[in-house]
Amino acid sequence: MRYLEKNKTPIWYSSVVGETPYIDEDGNDTGETNPTYAGAVKTKVHLYPNSGNIVTEIFGNVTNIDYIMVTNEDFQSGDMFYLNEPVDLEQYDYYITRISRSVNVNQYGLTQRI
Repeated sequence: MRYLEKNKTPIWYSSVVGETPYIDEDGNDTGETNPTYAGAVKTKVHLYPNSGNIVTEIFGNVTNIDYIMVTNEDFQSGDMFYLNEPVDLEQYDYYITRISRSVNVNQYGLTQRI
C-alpha cells in the first residue's frame, strides 16, 4: 500500500551531463569548472518530509535533509529537483545530498536550496 502509484508526487529533475570551463570577466580560463545540466524531465516519486526517525533510520545522524525521496530511478548526487515545471533551470528547489541504494528502490535525501 505504501508504494501505490496514486501516492506518487510529480516532480521535475535535471541531471548533470558534463562540465564547462569557468571563464572570468577578462576571458581567461580559471581552471575551475561549472556543471552542465540537461533539460528538466518530469517523473513521479514518493516524497516524505523530514519528520520523526525516518532520516536517522535511513541515513544516520544527518540534520540537513528536508525530504526523503523514494523511487526506483537512478539519480546522482548534485541532481536538481523542481516542485513545479521549471522556467529557468537555475531556479531549482531541492538537490540530492544523500543516497541510499537498495535492490528494489533507491532513497535520496533532498536538501532545500537556500
